[in-house]
Amino acid sequence: MADPFEILKGTLRIAQVLEFYGVEVKRGNKALCPFHNDKNPSFAIYPEQNTWHCFGCKAGGTVIDFVMAYCDLDALEAAKKLDADFSLGLFGYGPSQGEVKSCLKHESRAKPIKVLLMLLKPT
Repeated sequence: MADPFEILKGTLRIAQVLEFYGVEVKRGNKALCPFHNDKNPSFAIYPEQNTWHCFGCKAGGTVIDFVMAYCDLDALEAAKKLDADFSLGLFGYGPSQGEVKSCLKHESRAKPIKVLLMLLKPT
């Protein structure tokens, strides 16, 4: 069986994931970093490599790394969350109550209604 982590990183585009979680990517593939108080866009996305990097807080990585940091999850939980949020069916999984609570504590940084509906939909 193919590695679900590689499938996620190869299937989901970083801009798509950022938009889903409420990070607005502006001209020049820049955004305000959701991980620190950013007044000037220091968060860059690299669509060709499907990665991101913040020059302010030095965080960066793949779509999985973003969800790990954004929702305070480990790699497996983040992969399962992406799988559920984007209905890929890699894990046959719905998020646990702990994952829902963890992500909802960041709801001011996300699109609250969209995230809540996606988290609560039956699997």
